[in-house]
Amino acid sequence: MSLVEQIQKDITTAMKAREEQRLSTLRMVKSALKNREVDKMAPLDEKESQAVLATLIKQRNRVPASAAVDTNLNKFPYEMIDPAVVIDESEKWEGLWSELFLRGKALKRDSD
Repeated sequence: MSLVEQIQKDITTAMKAREEQRLSTLRMVKSALKNREVDKMAPLDEKESQAVLATLIKQRNRVPASAAVDTNLNKFPYEMIDPAVVIDESEKWEGLWSELFLRGKALKRDSD
């Protein structure tokens, strides 16, 4: 089953389950794939489809911020964060969070 066929199947499933956000996302992906196909004037192969998906992911993981404003957020090195890494490196991320948003104060937990 090709990627486009799988996306169409997932769209049908999302419609039946009334999953609005998933449906919207799948439609956006299908639209991007179709636009690329129209631009190319030929069907996309799997590698080209995956390249379109990679582009969409990169576009959606950007954090828009004005470079003209000097803030800690503009200095932070943004990148995709793997949840497994976050769990393993929770102390590092708590330190970064504390530094960026709490001005160096310790992070308070509900259980403390």
